[in-house]
Amino acid sequence: MTFTKGSLWLLCLWSLLFFSACSRSDRQQVDKLNSISYAYHYRNLDSTYSYARRAYDMSGGYGAGKAAALNNMSRNSGLLMLPVYMVSK
Repeated sequence: MTFTKGSLWLLCLWSLLFFSACSRSDRQQVDKLNSISYAYHYRNLDSTYSYARRAYDMSGGYGAGKAAALNNMSRNSGLLMLPVYMVSK
């Protein structure tokens, strides 16, 4: 398979855009927000969700950061429903 200069240039440009979707500093910030979100999960549910949502919005193409934020948001949703479940039993 041979590449022309134009297709090689396009491939390099696409790769640059793909891999720069979430820079290293953004990844560190997303990880930090997710850590803070997790730390709050039994203390303050509003803060848990707020930090997780900020991490999710900032994660861009950083799949691990997005997954951690979704986990934190789902954990938050489950804990919000816990008192209702306990009262209904």
